[in-house]
Amino acid sequence: MVSLIFVVGLISAQSNLYYVVEGVWNEGEVEINKVGVEVSRIGLDNVLDPELEGYELAVFSLDGKEISSSFTIDNRAIREGFNESGTGIEGEIVFLDEVDFVVYLPYSDEGNKIVIFDGDKNEMSVFELDEFTKEKVVVSEDEGDVESGEIVESEGDGGFFWLFILVGLVVLVLVIYYIVRKRSE
Repeated sequence: MVSLIFVVGLISAQSNLYYVVEGVWNEGEVEINKVGVEVSRIGLDNVLDPELEGYELAVFSLDGKEISSSFTIDNRAIREGFNESGTGIEGEIVFLDEVDFVVYLPYSDEGNKIVIFDGDKNEMSVFELDEFTKEKVVVSEDEGDVESGEIVESEGDGGFFWLFILVGLVVLVLVIYYIVRKRSE
C-alpha cells in the first residue's frame, strides 16, 4: 500500500505542463486556432526538419519574459492508389495547400500571449492567453484603459486541488478495502 502511495506521488511530481497549440498552415500563412494546456510525464518536442521552412513559437509574459521553441510544418504527403487511367501510383509525393499542425511549448503561469514567427522573425499569428494566466491586468470598463498598471491575482479553477482530492479519495477507498479484506480473512 505504501508503494502505491509512493508511485502516485512520484507520477504527479514528474508531470510537466505544456501549451498545446493547434493551428493551420495555408499556402505559407499560419493561424493559431486553439490553445490548451496538457500534462505530460515525458518531454514533448516539436518536429524540426532542416529541409522545411522553420517557424518559432514563443510565449510572452507581462514583464517581457519569453519562452520559445522552433518547429517546422510539413505540407508533403505520400499519395498511393490509382490515377484517372487506372495506373497504380506508389509513393508519389504531393504538396498540400493546407495542413493542420500541433506544436508544444512549456507552460508558464505568467504567459500573456503566444506568437508564431516565421524564419525572418515576422509575426504571423497571435493568441491571447487570458484564460491560462495566473496574473491579469485590471481594465476599467468605462475607459477601456489599464488602471495604473495594477496587476491582481486571478481566481483559478483549482484544477490541481481537485486532482489531489480525487487521488486522496481513491487512496482512502483502497486503504479501507484492504483493511476490511484483511479482517474478513
